[in-house]
Amino acid sequence: MFGGAEVGEVYEQTFKMLSEENDRGAVLLSGVITDGILDAMIKARLIGLPAPRKNALRFQYAAKIDIAFSLGLISLEMLTLLHSLRDARNVFAHTVVNSLDDAAISGAIKSVFSAVPNLYDSFMSGWISDLQNTLRGVGVVDETVIASVSPSDRSRFNNYLALVSARLHESSTNVQKLNFSGI
Repeated sequence: MFGGAEVGEVYEQTFKMLSEENDRGAVLLSGVITDGILDAMIKARLIGLPAPRKNALRFQYAAKIDIAFSLGLISLEMLTLLHSLRDARNVFAHTVVNSLDDAAISGAIKSVFSAVPNLYDSFMSGWISDLQNTLRGVGVVDETVIASVSPSDRSRFNNYLALVSARLHESSTNVQKLNFSGI
């Protein structure tokens, strides 16, 4: 999906695209982006079909997630995270909800954040630590204020999904095609 882009470029492009959308658009677009990366990963792994069937291989998003895991292209944690994202995308796609703060979607977004605790926790702890140090650096001395700093759900979503997309893209660059053994 991102061609020969570097991991940092994928992060930046994804973050920019998500930032240009409203909450609904960002969640839907994050599904499109990760779906496209999975599609590229799977096609890079599988043996290509002959000319008459070349573009016949198509899967829905849920199937791509499961196939990518079954082919060893993504981890169990990434499988869980992507299915959580798919669930959130489906809520936005099939419900009249426009905000990440709406009760109908907030639980689905929280499950995206909690799907891979180690990845999310290290992502957030570094970010919050940087924010706290920035506050201290500009002269904020009230530790209660400093301790309460946290990016908004939307900010976290954009950055986290940009990170996930960049990691998926990075994994896609190492995919090796299966060999045809013939019968």
